[in-house]
Amino acid sequence: MSSSRISKYSIMFSAHVKQLRVLVEAYGCTMNRGEASRAAEMLDRMGHLVYRENDAVPASEMDAVIIFTCDVISSTERRMWKRMREISDSGASLHVAGCLAAVDGREIIERFPDARIMDTMGLDRLYSSVKEHFGMSDGGSRERPGGPEGRLHHIVPIGSGCTGACTYCITRLARGSHSSVPPEEVIGSIREGIARGRKEFLVTSQDTGAYGSDLGNGMDLGVLMRKISDEIDADIRIRVGMMNPDGLMRARESILGAFDGDERFFRFFHVPIQSGSSRILKLMGRRYDADDARALVREIRNRFPDASISSDVITGFPTETEEDHELTMKMVRELSFDVLNITRFSARKGTPAMRMEGQIHSGVSKERSRELSRLHRELLAGRLFDRMGEHGSCLVTEIGRDGTLMARDGNYVPIVVEGPSELLGEFVDLRTHDVGPTYLLGSII
Repeated sequence: MSSSRISKYSIMFSAHVKQLRVLVEAYGCTMNRGEASRAAEMLDRMGHLVYRENDAVPASEMDAVIIFTCDVISSTERRMWKRMREISDSGASLHVAGCLAAVDGREIIERFPDARIMDTMGLDRLYSSVKEHFGMSDGGSRERPGGPEGRLHHIVPIGSGCTGACTYCITRLARGSHSSVPPEEVIGSIREGIARGRKEFLVTSQDTGAYGSDLGNGMDLGVLMRKISDEIDADIRIRVGMMNPDGLMRARESILGAFDGDERFFRFFHVPIQSGSSRILKLMGRRYDADDARALVREIRNRFPDASISSDVITGFPTETEEDHELTMKMVRELSFDVLNITRFSARKGTPAMRMEGQIHSGVSKERSRELSRLHRELLAGRLFDRMGEHGSCLVTEIGRDGTLMARDGNYVPIVVEGPSELLGEFVDLRTHDVGPTYLLGSII
């Protein structure tokens, strides 16, 4: 253990501190992980030794641990409390960021009096909080021992908060109203990633489709995508994050047109429908009905027949009947998503849905979740089978086990092949010949 163990207040009031070993952990959404990466990069520039989860270092060997928490469902929250206990017991200084810190900071301090709460809701606050909690190291700048530099993809947060008012969502309470990152900062972040050799960029926020709604001057996600196309001259791939149906519908033509205009954007659309029942959608506070969601996904399919479409559904929302559940099953069957994230309703403190009558028994919600999972697996097997063939210019994004690689074609279809690790970040032509549980199996042409 380093002799530079920090106290609760030493960093806050020191202009310069000893070089610290800091572990940065992130849980939950891509946005949370992007903010954690930004914090790690900041700490690195400040001269500290930064580690990430993939470095597999124990908290007991760190001077400090920053945990970017997620509070989206109760099981995740329990995992966060357990991990905070482990960090606190390790002797490392515990710094808590993310959504749980925003909504339950007081309880965190009650349980862990020496913990430090970080305000990371938005990039400006993130930067200020890192500077406040960690001073400039007197050790000077050096190569980072691992973590972010070992990652191929670069997460680009383009906003924080949400324009919606979903009755079940605690993230909205944590992050507040929507705030967009100015286009020049988004483009600057992409350029920064390119300079580090990144090839895959994940453009993300709580609701990517709402981008620009607070900026005026006709700015929207489609306009931002065109700016990226015009100003970035590099052979990269960009995945656009989750777009709620109402936000996508407002700027439908601009956004879909931008996907049409630059093949560097993966034809990947994450559009969470949440339910196939208009009655349940209204109770959820979603600003569209089932027919709106169905028409939107079909329009994407008609315009981009080979695109990958991901969606989310919640089972067991208060008062959900078997008929409501069957409507969701019917919509999933009709739209045949490539990815389906299924979540059992979890009442979150402070949300309207927690106080609703007609709470559904967890066993019922679990069985409905299983039915949806079985249906999705059946549908996905057929979709993957139909995708077999030749796939040009696939980006190798991950190193797998036993000499395998994961690549993504232009439609973000995952393809597992055998090949050397040196191909990470390279573009290859592939031929697929078999179907795995959620991916295709292929070989390099």
